[in-house]
Amino acid sequence: MYPYQPPRRPPGGRPPGQQPPRQPGYYQWTDPQAEQFLNRYQGGYIRTSIPGYGLVVAQLLSYDPATGLVALNIFNERGYPEYTQVDRNDLTGLTFLGWEEPPEIRQRRRRGRRQGDSSWNDWNYGSPGPGGYR
Repeated sequence: MYPYQPPRRPPGGRPPGQQPPRQPGYYQWTDPQAEQFLNRYQGGYIRTSIPGYGLVVAQLLSYDPATGLVALNIFNERGYPEYTQVDRNDLTGLTFLGWEEPPEIRQRRRRGRRQGDSSWNDWNYGSPGPGGYR
């Protein structure tokens, strides 16, 4: 007797006659749809993909339809915002997250701060030094 051997598959990995799974079509917004979204959610938080940054959480600050530039605060891995401007066409997969800061940003900030670290706020808003407040 020979040991069991499963049926062989072609080099593509699918059994003969089986179709590959269908991917949803790519959808690109028209200019009026994009302008409507970007104007409606100014000041809110979004998740989007940007070339060079990858998938990010950002605060949508403003949109200039004349130039197509979108001003964003992109939150870094420690949960702090970094200001940038990108072309509207570079934003893909826009998702509105709400008007409040998303919990994942607060969690990043908490995780990113270790004992002994100081932040901009400590230097400017009065963590008293060795001599206390002056």
